[in-house]
Amino acid sequence: MKLFKNKYTKVVTSLALLAMVFQACGNDVEVNDSKKSMALSVDMGQIKSIPVSIGDKVKKGDVLLKITDNDLQAKKRQAEAGLNQAKAQLESAEKDLKRFKALSNNESATEKELDNVQLQYTIAKNNVTIAENKLKEINDLLTYTTIRASYDAIVADKYVDEGDLVNPGRPLIAIEKTSSFNIEFTIPENDINSINKGDTIHVSIEALWNNMQNAIISDISSSGSKMSSQYWVEVELLNKNNTNNLRSGMFANVYIPVKGNSEILVPISAIKERGQLKGIYVLNEDNE
Repeated sequence: MKLFKNKYTKVVTSLALLAMVFQACGNDVEVNDSKKSMALSVDMGQIKSIPVSIGDKVKKGDVLLKITDNDLQAKKRQAEAGLNQAKAQLESAEKDLKRFKALSNNESATEKELDNVQLQYTIAKNNVTIAENKLKEINDLLTYTTIRASYDAIVADKYVDEGDLVNPGRPLIAIEKTSSFNIEFTIPENDINSINKGDTIHVSIEALWNNMQNAIISDISSSGSKMSSQYWVEVELLNKNNTNNLRSGMFANVYIPVKGNSEILVPISAIKERGQLKGIYVLNEDNE
């Protein structure tokens, strides 16, 4: 946390009462997207194609990355064949069950024979359920071989290249929502009680704006760092129209009021020197 002594200086004057300025403190802080998603590899495979580049804007449903699925497609064909066979066996067992029930009603089949047929029907029915679950599992894995954007976003990072072999759990690609950013910074324990959730403060990002923007404190950490006694604070910009050119990782200055003695502060550039004297120009009642 640094005081902006290089930007402001305290002056004493009896010519006019200047506007009261909060004792301001600023901190180099980082802009972060409030929603970022990272895709991980679920199964082993090889990167087939990556049709996007870092910085590209994507729409919900756009393909971000494809992984070869030859092995899974072969397993799917086997699972489909197994399911068809299980259904055929179930259909046959169901016919046998109906036939033996009719025979049992006419006392042409023993109770033991009916029980055996009923058991074969139950086994066949369970085999169909097992085959269906196996096919569903493979289909679920196949959905992970084509990675799509889950919302309108910008491609933030790529962790693999075409042709790379990937194992389960390896990061593949990351996207971030461009319409929603927050700003995070830390504040020392001496000043933490000077702010509250919902307070309006001022933020400037020199890379984008020439003036300060209003922001609201959206979250304050309830516990500080044991090493530095700093508390994390998160703020959101009130004017969402100013977020179009924001990028995650940009740095900003945050201006917040802190408890302390009131002082009159003016920019150093307003100080005029005349020999050994230093002073400032002030407006009279006629704004002259």
